[in-house]
Amino acid sequence: MKKVYLAKDRVDADLLKELLADAGIRASAQDELVFSLYPIPAFYPTVWVHDEDYAAARAIAGEFERSQNSPPATATWTCPKCGERVEGRFKECWKCDAEVKESEETVALARRGVMLFVAVVAVLLVVFLLARSNRPPMPPRDAPPPILRR
Repeated sequence: MKKVYLAKDRVDADLLKELLADAGIRASAQDELVFSLYPIPAFYPTVWVHDEDYAAARAIAGEFERSQNSPPATATWTCPKCGERVEGRFKECWKCDAEVKESEETVALARRGVMLFVAVVAVLLVVFLLARSNRPPMPPRDAPPPILRR
């Protein structure tokens, strides 16, 4: 058997095992339980395959690694000042430092969120104040303790 992949966690190892199983390659994971007890690099889970399946499994594992390390796809926006295309995760143009213009829909969603937050806080405040007003008043700290009668 040959080691085909060093996983970052148990889920990562199981995902690759399933991909290999879909390709008809039997694989096993080792050190999964040890890693859950001792999460240090020496005990990262590993995926192993039979020698005759190593080349095909390594190709699948390589593609899996590339998919895990690639940044998520994001929409791009065009800078209104210089016309440069900028990745969606950036809020400023890398060329001229102009900021992205937020759409009216995004601004409306943000306002709606703030209004909802304020409404929830107001309701909680009213409930708190009503709950406090229904309790009997607390005696002053220096008052003598009440006398219990039978």
